[in-house]
Parts: sequence; structure tokens; C-alpha cells
Amino acid sequence: MSRFANYKSIIVVLSTIGSLAIGTPIKLSEEAISTTPSKAAGMSNCPRIVSRSEWRARSPTEEYLPMVVSPSSYVVAHHGGIPHYCYDETTCANIVRSYQDLHMDVNTWADIGYHFVIGGDGNVYEGRGWDHVGAHCPGYNGQGIGICIIGDYTSRMPNNASLEAFQSLIDCGISLGKVKPDYKLIGHRQGRDTQCPGETFYAHIKTMPHWEPNPVPLWGVSGKGVFKPGTKTANLTGTQRWTGLIALGVPMATSTRVGDGTIAEKAALNAAKKLIKCGVDSGKINKTYVLLAHKQVAQTACPGNKLFNVIKK
Repeated sequence: MSRFANYKSIIVVLSTIGSLAIGTPIKLSEEAISTTPSKAAGMSNCPRIVSRSEWRARSPTEEYLPMVVSPSSYVVAHHGGIPHYCYDETTCANIVRSYQDLHMDVNTWADIGYHFVIGGDGNVYEGRGWDHVGAHCPGYNGQGIGICIIGDYTSRMPNNASLEAFQSLIDCGISLGKVKPDYKLIGHRQGRDTQCPGETFYAHIKTMPHWEPNPVPLWGVSGKGVFKPGTKTANLTGTQRWTGLIALGVPMATSTRVGDGTIAEKAALNAAKKLIKCGVDSGKINKTYVLLAHKQVAQTACPGNKLFNVIKK
């Protein structure tokens, strides 16, 4: 049985024929991102954090959303999954750039997905930083700091410099108020079907004091939906709030294809309404669900202006 079987859907998306693409590009300046090193500089328990400008990062193609849970509740451990290793800043910076190129050019993400990357040189390389939603583990992108150690740790352990930097970075996040003192540590494989962070490294993670064997993805918080009352995100409304859910990897509950993109036929629209009501009555859709049009969660004209106007009513 799916681990989401007991969760009620909180989002209903109406669309015409077309695919769901995540994200709406908005330009973000590099200066707005690269703030971590200066904030950490005065903290004695913080490792050296190589700024984005120092490792010559590309600028992101979209504006980041703010972390939904802050301070972060989770730390998610990753490995690069590629047997490339480094023990000096020049080599490590080259590998971090290759990760960013992979994420942007192959995965078509806005930027490198991790919040931070750690090299075998013991340095931390700034990715998305403490304050922005990541793209590293569905259900945890907005509540967990994704930290990747360069290399493949299927059959070997990261070196001591990497492991020390890993723990030091977490302690630094706690000192800065970016990570909760009672944070939960998980491996990437606990959030999706993957071998990451490698069998050997994951075995080590399970021995660490903060490891959490039963993590809860963000869309399962308290069984009442995504946002806890009283948080800053709970006060957001409309597209800003629900676009945030998409970036967190929240699955779309229902995609109902109605009409031809110009105006929905009355019978088809009534059928969509009945289907939603059926979902509510059967307990499959939350009674306080939010109705979205495809264009509100993706860069698309779907479901057409006329149907969108109907939806907004």
C-alpha cells in the first residue's frame, strides 16, 4: 500500500489536454542568493563555505521560493553518485560546476538542486543556501537542507574531512537559526526510489544520533494538509502559496481535462464538479481543497483564458 494512502488530497488542478510542467521562471540576481558565507563568517563552529562567486556558479534561471519550514526540520544526505573525487578547491569547484551543469542542462532545473555540496578538501560549496527551496528530494525540498558529498559512496566511505564538514555545517545551521536543534537526519533514499547516498554512507548515517527512520514528507504534516497554522507560509494566499507546494514536490491530486481550451462545455464542466464532489464525499479530497488552473502551476496557457475565467469564479 502506498505510504500516502491515508492522506486526503488538498489540491485539484483543472487543465485541458497538455502536460504538467513545474515552475515559472523569474529572474533572480546572484547577489540575492549568495549570502551564506558572510553570515557564517563569524561563527566559530562553521566550516569554510566557498561562495557561489568563488566556485564560479552560473546564475539561476528562476527565482527561488523561500523555505516553507524555517528553521529546517530535516537534513537530507546525498552523494554525487559519480566516482569523481577531489582534495583541493580547484578540482572540487570544477566538480560542483559539473553538478550544476547536469542539473540545469540535463534535468532542466533552475540551478543546482542541493543547498550545499561538500568536497574531499573539507570545504563546503554554496548551492541554494539556507533560505531557498531546493530540488533534491520530493517532500523535503522545502523543509530539509540537502547536503551532497562529492563522490560515490556505494562501497566506500567519505573521507574524514568530508564527514567533519558535514557535521560542522549542520552545527553551523543550528547556530545561525537555519536548522532546528532537534533536526531529523535522513538519506535521500528515504524520500524517493534511489540508491543515494550510497549503501556504505547510508549505513553510517543510520548510526548518527539524529537519524530518523520514519520521516514525514511535508504534505503529510499532522494529517491536516501541508501547512501548520501560524507559520508564515500558512498566511500566504492564492498562486504564491500553491506554487510553493509544486516546488516542494507535492503530487497533483486530480487532473481533470475539460473542454477544448476556449470554453468548457457545460456538461463536461458539470461532470468535473461532480467528480470533485465525489472525491470530497468519499474522503479522498480534503473539504478545504484549493482549485487551481494548470497555468497557475506551470508555464503554460492551459486551460485557456475562458475556462480559466470560469475557474476563478
